[in-house]
Amino acid sequence: MTTRLALVFSLFASVALAQPATEPSTQPTARKFPTPAELIEQMKQRRIAEASHTKVAYIDLSDPISEKPTSFSIFTSGDTHTLHDVIDRLHQARDDKDVRAVLITIGADLSLNLAQAQEIRDALLDIRRAGKKSFVYADSYDTDTYSLASGATNVCLAQGGEIMIPGVGLETTFYKGTFDKVGVTADYVQIGEYKGAEEPYTRTAPSEELKGELTHLTDALFNQIIDGISLSRNISTQSVRQMIDDAMMTAAVAKERGFVDHLVEQDNLRQLLKDELGNEIELVKDYGEAEKPQMDLSNPFSILATLGRKPEVSDKPAVAVIYADGVIADGDSQTSLLGDSGIGSDSMRRLVRMASRDEKIKAVVIRIDSPGGSALASEMMWQSVRKLSQDAKKPVIVSVGAM
Repeated sequence: MTTRLALVFSLFASVALAQPATEPSTQPTARKFPTPAELIEQMKQRRIAEASHTKVAYIDLSDPISEKPTSFSIFTSGDTHTLHDVIDRLHQARDDKDVRAVLITIGADLSLNLAQAQEIRDALLDIRRAGKKSFVYADSYDTDTYSLASGATNVCLAQGGEIMIPGVGLETTFYKGTFDKVGVTADYVQIGEYKGAEEPYTRTAPSEELKGELTHLTDALFNQIIDGISLSRNISTQSVRQMIDDAMMTAAVAKERGFVDHLVEQDNLRQLLKDELGNEIELVKDYGEAEKPQMDLSNPFSILATLGRKPEVSDKPAVAVIYADGVIADGDSQTSLLGDSGIGSDSMRRLVRMASRDEKIKAVVIRIDSPGGSALASEMMWQSVRKLSQDAKKPVIVSVGAM
């Protein structure tokens, strides 16, 4: 019995001695932290690596573009871009020696008109002339967004996307037949054969003069679209016309015909930029965008403080920008809770007088984006602007957007 126990103990001891020391130690191991000198060296190397990256200015166009800064509205988020700000940021990237390229992504919520698209396209062409690359990406393009993108050196489209440009068309509804049934007579005085604004209320079909005017207008817009795309992309006008005749073009066909340079998903844009620029990139998000005051909507005092904040006043010489945005009407300009605005003749004349009397104002730019409106209000504003340019001896520049 004793011999067996001794043999068992001997076997256990042999096994214990033969096992390699792979069991984790229960004693805590001392963790080695980098010294301050090592941390400084790591930060230095990181800065050196980042400095060698190619800087790309990134502008995200995922929200509507407006002509002027939006006023407070309970139905709008305030996340709109002004056309002036977008153009200014592109010009800043053009002149920035540290920026090698520009990336613009177009979101589904972007809203802009053809005139705004043309101005952004022209700014992209300026970047191209400066010897810098520009990239525009969208999941799909329509007439306005593709007109914008055509100014870039690299037009990017998702593989499952398409370009849809159906052409230009105008439609007018005539109400006289309905008026006759309910006993209503529209009373207008028409001055001139081509002043057809009242025809929908006095006729059941357009006159030959109005039909001719609408045809000329659509032809002019159509040719603008074709010429703009053709010149920007260096594609024949015949090819652009064929694209519009086809109405919709798949991504693969668009690339084959030269309307798109890259079929790429948005998540792969960084790699595309790296390949095209031949270097690691530094994507500068929100490039050139000014800081916006933060408003806490849960705090009424914060809302009042933000709305009551006065703009900074400078004593330096300045150029005044007066926005004529919306329908032209008599009286004061009105802005609804829905964010819709109008051009009031009294408000416009008041702003013009202020610019005339302010000695710091050396020139005035009037930006017009309007479907028209009151003829009397237009006359009053024209007289005021003419007086400013003649009496105040200040240059007055009128910039026309959509009409």
